[in-house]
Amino acid sequence: MRLGSLPEAWVAPPGLRELRELVRYRGKLVQIRSGLKAQVHAVMAKEGVLPERVDMFGPGGQAQLDEMQLGDCYRLRIDSLRDLIRAFDEEVGGLEDPVPGSQAAVLVGRVDAEAPRVGHHCAPGVDHQAGVEAVRWAAIEATCGRKDPKRHADFVRIAQRRGTAKARVAIARKLLTLVYYGLRDGEIRCLAQAS
Repeated sequence: MRLGSLPEAWVAPPGLRELRELVRYRGKLVQIRSGLKAQVHAVMAKEGVLPERVDMFGPGGQAQLDEMQLGDCYRLRIDSLRDLIRAFDEEVGGLEDPVPGSQAAVLVGRVDAEAPRVGHHCAPGVDHQAGVEAVRWAAIEATCGRKDPKRHADFVRIAQRRGTAKARVAIARKLLTLVYYGLRDGEIRCLAQAS
């Protein structure tokens, strides 16, 4: 310790720890909901039904789910899964207010935002790959929340050319660029150009 060779650890303040807890919980709910949606697709595959839509849980996909001719046990399972998905939608939606709507809040809740700026190191035993995965997840998740006009316009423009998945990644990259400069410079830049 006298030689200064022990790595320093950074403990987040209570407010940030609470935000992280909410973000992790929201992420877990989204993960469970995704699993439920995958089960719906699996039941459809068992019955030989191909999805007509990319998003089976949007309005058009819901209509297909309503009209599908399935055996009784499969219909029961699909209906039960759809009820659970709606319940998880409500729970995830209920966390939009406690977890602030800005994209940076989701990232800050998932990453040690102060650590890189003040030059601290991660504690021993920290899985750095898990940290990279967490940042990637948080950036993509942040693109799904409330939309500001500039980000939404960019998303629509890219989605029309390349698809929604690539558009989400592109917007997430823009977001991470802003977070990088915010941590480096100590201020957050605007997404929109100054008038």
